[in-house]
Amino acid sequence: MDKQEKIRRIITSEQTDGEQRSHYLATGKDSFADPQRFFQRYPRLYTLIRQILSPTATFHHWKREVPDPGAHTVINLGCGCDELHPDLINVDMVKFTHVDLVADFAGPLPMRSDSVDGAIAIALLEHLENPKALVIEVGRVLKPGGTLFIAVPFLYPFHAAPGDYTRWTIPGLKVLLGNSFEVVASGNRGGTMGVIILSLAHALSQILCFGSLRFYSVLNFAFLGLLTPLRILDLVLGYLPFATNLSPNVYVTARKRG
Repeated sequence: MDKQEKIRRIITSEQTDGEQRSHYLATGKDSFADPQRFFQRYPRLYTLIRQILSPTATFHHWKREVPDPGAHTVINLGCGCDELHPDLINVDMVKFTHVDLVADFAGPLPMRSDSVDGAIAIALLEHLENPKALVIEVGRVLKPGGTLFIAVPFLYPFHAAPGDYTRWTIPGLKVLLGNSFEVVASGNRGGTMGVIILSLAHALSQILCFGSLRFYSVLNFAFLGLLTPLRILDLVLGYLPFATNLSPNVYVTARKRG
């Protein structure tokens, strides 16, 4: 079954193309104050820059946690600028060229109940005012025994796109998932150096920006680039005991009960 056939089988008859947004934020001068927000207008370039500057280094990968997207129906919720796999069904509030379904994540997902085998939500839940509502919706669209992989920030700076509301520990994620899911795996993504890189980059930028948001954002990008080589250490530190106590991100893999 090809990707388009998978999409036809899961969408509801009420599915529309949703709100046609070209960016997470409304256009205006504020969107140019932050380089990250500016480059998000160019998804492929932004993805490349983020991969270079990311403070998170880990051998862990979402592919280990969900069914093979080529042989199963797997949705990537809040895919953003990234196209992680050609067979993933990409869902986002912004109509990037690779987005298959548009959803604002505030209401029902445009999918049939019990229709998908797996779902990914990487760096999405912190941007939602009501993440519990999305978890309930994912529980609705997943088949019994279907897999949900969640990755969220733990010790990570504020990053609105368009909002930023919450941080989680692994126990907090388990509470969020509730009794509808069985947690089968959890852990950290990245390690101590990732937290140090982020903290230093933001602290130095605050000191040297002279109160300018534009300078703060540009300096933050620059310092992340200078400090990013330190993340290599997390390929070891990220697998030490108690690494989940000090990491930039954490993840949980859960299976829908029933």
